[in-house]
Amino acid sequence: MKVEKLQNGQYQVTHENLTLTQTVIKGQRFNDCTVFDGHYYELISQHDERMNPLFIALHNFKCNE
Repeated sequence: MKVEKLQNGQYQVTHENLTLTQTVIKGQRFNDCTVFDGHYYELISQHDERMNPLFIALHNFKCNE
């Protein structure tokens, strides 16, 4: 699992074929969740159970900043 803060202020979490990108604008969070199947990226719901570990990793990362 890789968690990083990008130069533009976004947070990005990647794990296997899943990516979570979080953008915060005026205190409001926007989460883009994608899955890569080997040929293309597909947007999935942030409520998809596969994303839970990524949100936990992001939370832990932010708590340690």
